[in-house]
Amino acid sequence: MVERVALAAGAAASTTLVLVWAGIRWRTAVMAGAAAGLLVLVAAAVAATVPSGRPGSGP
Repeated sequence: MVERVALAAGAAASTTLVLVWAGIRWRTAVMAGAAAGLLVLVAAAVAATVPSGRPGSGP
């Protein structure tokens, strides 16, 4: 769980900083960064629910 939160925080921070660097207003950049962080958090949670394949069933 800690890894997912750290990944989401990194995504939010990097997205925010890149958008500010590109000239986007801080408020808009923070909102977009928060959305990116939430998306990463949800995607990681969904990916954690996918069962692993059976041994020997790979391609």
